[in-house]
Amino acid sequence: MTELPHGVIHGDFHDENILILGRRENNRITENLVSNSDQVVHIRSKYAAIDFADISYSPLVFDLAISASYFMMSHTRPDFIEIVGHFLCGYFMVRRPTPKEVRSLFASICAAFCREVVLAKHSYLEQSRSNSYLITAVDAGLRQLKEIWRIGQGDVMTVWSGIWERYGLTLENWCEEIVI
Repeated sequence: MTELPHGVIHGDFHDENILILGRRENNRITENLVSNSDQVVHIRSKYAAIDFADISYSPLVFDLAISASYFMMSHTRPDFIEIVGHFLCGYFMVRRPTPKEVRSLFASICAAFCREVVLAKHSYLEQSRSNSYLITAVDAGLRQLKEIWRIGQGDVMTVWSGIWERYGLTLENWCEEIVI
């Protein structure tokens, strides 16, 4: 773990912790149009992250794994692994992974799943079993974790690699010495 790139991570980055200021059209966020008499002013959408309670200095891949586990827990569709493959591709287009990060990704995502399931179950019990959302998250998380574990690292990485190649990103042109 000490050989992985470290930095300050959010630790709880998911769709509930992103604010988007913009106009919604056809289920997409677009630019805001502000009309001032005859003049129309375009204001670009603004984005912000919130909830920095879990910020820490950790391996950067942990933030990615936590976010990926949230994506998987919130998507009950059978293609949840593909959805995460696209998410990872977007991240990797901005920040190239090291070989060790790619090799640790599957285990890091499984660990993040376990973390989220335990935290949700703990919160559920602490709240006198009054928050049904939390137990739903526990059930979904356990289901998805069992499924990704059943499929296995090799097959999951094969699915993700295929998605990444569609974007022109192959493991060979990202970093050297990756063996899956």
